[in-house]
Amino acid sequence: MEEGRQKSKGLSYTAKFEREVIQCAEDKGSRKAVAIFGVDESKVRLWRKHKAAINGCEASRNKFTGPKKGRIPETDDAVFTFFHERRKTGLSVSYGLLREEAIQKARSSNIPRRRFKASKGWAIRFMCRMGLALPRRTTICKNFLMGQMANADETAIYLDMPPNYTLEKKGLKEVLLKTTGCEKLRLTVMLAATPDGIKLPPLLILKRKILPKSEAFPRTF
Repeated sequence: MEEGRQKSKGLSYTAKFEREVIQCAEDKGSRKAVAIFGVDESKVRLWRKHKAAINGCEASRNKFTGPKKGRIPETDDAVFTFFHERRKTGLSVSYGLLREEAIQKARSSNIPRRRFKASKGWAIRFMCRMGLALPRRTTICKNFLMGQMANADETAIYLDMPPNYTLEKKGLKEVLLKTTGCEKLRLTVMLAATPDGIKLPPLLILKRKILPKSEAFPRTF
């Protein structure tokens, strides 16, 4: 605790000290952390709010405000453009997607991996630089027509479905019933219907992986 205060000047604290306060506040509550570390409760709330940024910077760093530019500005610009175009169409963007796009842009610019790895810490710092957050979804955009959506389900159809019961005289210990021997052979049928009441043609899924060359199924569309 004293180490974090000695390294800081004025109202600034090292990231290591702030992490200790955040951990204490999460385990014992903010008021308990205030009493133990001797900091204002408003600072504790602020640090907990910016926990991701504090955990993503150097432990010895004072007063985290976030860099204005990354080490490779052209990669940041390309990734931000990717983010903007994807969100403009209503598609989601995650940490992992940002990192994958950053790696692709870096490799296309011949930036070696030892110089840029697009780690999770980079993604957090990138979000801080660009003023991005990770809010929960509040609504879903629906740009599809009713006929472009469908509800589908699969069901099994056995080639032979012998009944489990039959009429017979009382007292018999064995009840025989003839079958074709194909009661375990089956195929799968997918049934689908659109919200506007149209039933789509059934889709048959056969066990055979390779369609015989002599067979030709009619097109349904």
